[in-house]
Amino acid sequence: MRVSKYFVAAIIIVALSVSGLFAGEKTEAYWNKFSKNLVQGLKSENIGVKYSSMQMVIRFKDYVDVDEARYEVMEVFKKSNNRQERQLALVTLHAIGHTLDMGRLERQLKFEEDKVVQRQIAAILVEEERLPESYLVVNNQVASF
Repeated sequence: MRVSKYFVAAIIIVALSVSGLFAGEKTEAYWNKFSKNLVQGLKSENIGVKYSSMQMVIRFKDYVDVDEARYEVMEVFKKSNNRQERQLALVTLHAIGHTLDMGRLERQLKFEEDKVVQRQIAAILVEEERLPESYLVVNNQVASF
């Protein structure tokens, strides 16, 4: 017996809809526990755990509170020589969104030697409304400060 594509598609859509109903929303207690685990991960000496935790902070930024580990993230940004590690830390700092960290990034902008990271800092500061948009891009170059 041949099954039509539309029938299979309808079955899949119904199955996904029903599974979404049973998954439910995560509770506040869940997110608090998840946040505590992320803080432990961000403070970990294991670099893989630390970077994975940073990715989770970025992904779930609206639900987690990891302010107490923001210093560890800033240390990765300041001390790493690897551009990708610094960019991951930078986006994580943006996801955490602490005011003092944004101030540090404003100061860092003037002294940043890596132009890619400098443009990313400028974009974050514009999004945070700490710099006017005119500072962001002039012919794909960060305007002089």
